[in-house]
Formats: sequence, C-alpha cells, structure tokens
Amino acid sequence: MRIGIGIDTGGTYTDAAVYDFANKKILGTAKALTTKNDLTVGINGAISGLPAEYLKRAEIISLSTTLATNACVEDRGGRAKLIFFGGDAGVIDELGGKYGLPPADEIIMRGCATNFSGDIIEEPDWDSFKNGLGELKDCDGVGIIEMNAMKNGAAIEKKAREIINAEYGGDLPAICGYELFSELNCLRRGSSTLLNARLFPVIKEFLAAVKRGIRANGINAPIVIVRSDGSMMSESFSALRPVETLLCGPAASAIGGASLAGRANSFIVDMGGTTTDVALVTENSPVMAKGGISVGKWKTFVDGLYIKTFGLGGDSALHYRDGRPFLEEYRVAPLCAVASGHPSVVNNLKNLLAESRPHTKFLYEHLVLIKNISGDARYTDEEKRLCAAL
Repeated sequence: MRIGIGIDTGGTYTDAAVYDFANKKILGTAKALTTKNDLTVGINGAISGLPAEYLKRAEIISLSTTLATNACVEDRGGRAKLIFFGGDAGVIDELGGKYGLPPADEIIMRGCATNFSGDIIEEPDWDSFKNGLGELKDCDGVGIIEMNAMKNGAAIEKKAREIINAEYGGDLPAICGYELFSELNCLRRGSSTLLNARLFPVIKEFLAAVKRGIRANGINAPIVIVRSDGSMMSESFSALRPVETLLCGPAASAIGGASLAGRANSFIVDMGGTTTDVALVTENSPVMAKGGISVGKWKTFVDGLYIKTFGLGGDSALHYRDGRPFLEEYRVAPLCAVASGHPSVVNNLKNLLAESRPHTKFLYEHLVLIKNISGDARYTDEEKRLCAAL
C-alpha cells in the first residue's frame, strides 16, 4: 500500500484526503474552515480529521490551493513593485491596463536603450538605480523586466537583481521576467512578473502553514504542488514562481473530476466560496489555454488549463437594490461563522431587528480583524493606527 495525502486550501474550506495509490482508493477525507488569520489552524484541522493510522505512512503530500487565484479575483496580494527598464510610460498608460498593469507612475521606470535585436545601446544609470532602492523597503517582492531582455540574455535584468540582492541581503524576493517567460510582449511579461511578485507572501504563508500542520501530525513526507497545467512542481520551485499556482485548485478538480467520471468528454464545474471555475475535457484530456491563462484583470503567460473563472461562490456577498436581491462579485464571511468568533455580532443583529428602520447602508454587515499587524514592520504607523481604530 502506497499512501499519499492531498490538501486543498480554498477561500472558505480546507479539504484533505488520504489516497492509496496501489489500489486507487480513497481511504478517508476531512474538511475544516480555512482560517485566514492563521492558515495552520485550518490545515491542521483538516489533516487531524483523516484516519490516524495512515498519516505517518504517507510518502508524499500533494497541495492545491485557490489562494493565489482568489487574490487575483479580489485584487489582493502582497506589496510589490515592478521595475521596468526601457519602457514607455505613455504606452503603459494606454495599453498596460489590458494586461493588469497599474499606471506608469506606480511602476519604477528606469531608462536604458536596447534595440529589437537586444543590443545594449545605453546602459541604465546604475548609481541612480542603487540610490533609489529605498522605495522597495516595504515591499514583499519585486519583479524586474527589460524591453528586449529575451534578445540579449537578460543582462540588464540580471544585473538589477544582483544589485537588489546585495542591498537587501537576499531578504527581498526578486524575480526577473526572463526566469518566468520567454515571450516577447513586454507588457504581458511585465504584468505576469508583477503578479508573481505580489503572490510571494501568499504562497510563502501557505507553504509555511502546511509544513507546520504536517509536522504537528507526525508526518514526514516531501511536498509537491499542482501547477496551473495540472502537472507537479517542487516546494522550492513554487516559492520562487508562485504565479505557476494560479488556477491550480481548479486544475486539480478538472483532472480529478475527469478521472472519477471516466468519460472522454465532460464539463468540470468547481464552485468554491469565492469563485466558480469551469473546465473542459475532450478525448480524456483537459483543454489547455492558448497563449497563457487569465484571471481577473491579469492576463499572463502562464501555461495552464483552459478554465473560466468568475466571482460567484458560496460566500458571494448578497445585497439588495430597488427592492430586489443581487449578488456581488466578491466573497464575505457568513454571519454565522463571524458570530461564532465574535459573539457581539449576535447582539448587534438583535438590536438592529428591534429598531427595524430602513437605511441606505447594509447595517447587518460587520468589519472584523483578520490579522493583528501591530508587530509587523511592513506596515506604517499610520496603517497600524487605522487598524487599531477599526
């Protein structure tokens, strides 16, 4: 009997399963709420719900998650900057938004001159570049691209990363566009590289939580992570290239669903708390996206399954307008789940019912603290005071 454990962390639930590879049999499943304040709690809850006799016999841990996908759909993620060598601010402002890029004034634009063949006509002002690195001090990650990097061995991208690593001692994750993609469209390459930098802390937190969870349950097995195309990647690879985890949860669902259905052609529909994802299977193989996958506003060069993702899930916000209910494209925590951790919510709702007065705002909704940032150096004093006030 060869045992494997699968763990999937979504925006609402974390699911786990034990699988017997030799007999192709599921030996147990478990589910726990995803705990945003500390992912370890939910992951540990799911793992500990599995049959205990199989845990220490596991030979591999396979992970999938929608955390990166949800961050794109909800336009969240870590603090990141894109450094763009040789780009044109006017072009970025005119066309960059089609790929998910922010306006040029939110990108670190650095001058240099290379021709389409990649020849470096004018080097960047490296002294000025070094002197300006202070603006990266609060970042979780940084992406670096140069217009014609794929034609000159990415010499400028590589040198910029070396300077950043020297300045921050390797503590600031920095990724070059050439390491991720070989395509020439610099706007799409820039968008994909910036997104990768924004996802550094998302996947870092997830991997750390998984390792704490498996250690707490006495499991000693290597970790692999599902990629966007349904294949597997190592823990170290995913930590540097978290953008490769986009849609990996739906990709796992598509491959698993197709296998379970045993049909050559099928639709696979996966509804979670935040999104609904639809994949196609033809002739026993999931259909691949052409030219890279798109999630939310982000158009990337990431190879992946063709999956249509939209913001409709079990936790989609339900509002009303003109006397009629409608669904928003973002998720909220169910009131019952919030109230279980914040009993004052119940009293607030009772008081609201007693008042029974109309209002233009949704008074039944609550803001709750997800994470305590008081000791986190990445946040400014002003941000900490704001959270304390809330």
